[in-house]
Amino acid sequence: MRRRAHEQMAGTEHPPHDLTDRAQLREHLNVGWRLMREDRPVAVALMESALAAGPASGEAWRRLTDDTEILRDHLEHLRTSGRPLPGDPRLIAAALGAMLSMLAYALLPGDSGPGYSDDEVVDALTDLLLHGLAGPPAAR
Repeated sequence: MRRRAHEQMAGTEHPPHDLTDRAQLREHLNVGWRLMREDRPVAVALMESALAAGPASGEAWRRLTDDTEILRDHLEHLRTSGRPLPGDPRLIAAALGAMLSMLAYALLPGDSGPGYSDDEVVDALTDLLLHGLAGPPAAR
């Protein structure tokens, strides 16, 4: 799944590494979401195996940091470009991935969930991650 995500992102046209651009952030989240939807059993199995290993094993953190490497690279680029980040790129990338993967785990296992469309989920995550709870600057 990681290889497919890299392949899909490599084919997109956008300026390098600007996750502060809504379209680029949304596309990154959408690729991850779409892959988890397409490989539902694999996504569930990966989450459950990391959880079953327990927190002391470090497996969940290892998997999370491995799976969010491309996000970390983009965040490191932002930081070296002088853009302020709310924390270390590795931690922020992992937090982004954790939100996406836990939400996917909660919503993807079956079709009996609350009925959110893929676009609703990806748009909500995009705006939450881009603007936080304070909302976009124009809304303040």
